[in-house]
Amino acid sequence: MLREEGILDPILEDRRLPELLEELNVRWKKEQQERQAFYEKIQPGDKWEFINGKITMHSPAKEKYTEARRKLDYLLQTFVSVHDLGEVRSETALVALSRNDYLPDLMYYTK
Repeated sequence: MLREEGILDPILEDRRLPELLEELNVRWKKEQQERQAFYEKIQPGDKWEFINGKITMHSPAKEKYTEARRKLDYLLQTFVSVHDLGEVRSETALVALSRNDYLPDLMYYTK
């Protein structure tokens, strides 16, 4: 996929390709160690995400935002439950993807 977009072409054509690959591997290993440390540090109730190698801490939500999220959560929970469509989660489920860990406000998991 990346090859089709041409993102890698300049790197593949660079005479320093072996050094660049080594540097990427060093950085990737460091990021993975930092991600593991993130998992060891995070506690229930923490509003942290791990995005592109960095821990992001979220500020407390303002009342207007909290109320809007609560209403959306209620509506989505009700609709999904009535139609037996799957599961809804809010703010307490860390979503771990291949590189990043997100703490979305609302999530919907289809059956």
